[in-house]
Amino acid sequence: MARKIDDLNRELRNRIRVGKPNLWSHGNGLCFALAKNGKASWVIRYTVNAKRRVMTVEAHAVPIGERKLKELEMVALEYRDKVKAGIDPLAMREAPANRSKGTAGDTFETGARDYIATHSANWRNAKHSAQWTATLETYVFPKIGQSLPS
Repeated sequence: MARKIDDLNRELRNRIRVGKPNLWSHGNGLCFALAKNGKASWVIRYTVNAKRRVMTVEAHAVPIGERKLKELEMVALEYRDKVKAGIDPLAMREAPANRSKGTAGDTFETGARDYIATHSANWRNAKHSAQWTATLETYVFPKIGQSLPS
């Protein structure tokens, strides 16, 4: 295995030296990525909800040891299982940052109801408030009412 690691490190160094930005697959969604600025990293490529996503898992790429490569392969398999279950790993990683922007309980539904309560006084007819609320309750809130606004 040491020979394979040496060959892999040699190949990765050559790709960095050439400097052509690209992704090279290592297997199971784990890829070696070279950015336009010359920075190398290990990333995971996956598709969720018909969207192609790329998530960095290791920024310091070369040289890589046998143990580190195995860890990255295990992480790739773990994320692959999450994707099969319908979970977006990148969205999970970004979720704590998004949650800290709003207060707990800030869902689309609460935001829409607050908006209607705040702005309905300026609408031409009081009936519009009831129409908007009924439409949202019927068609929108069941689908995305509990989602967090971005």
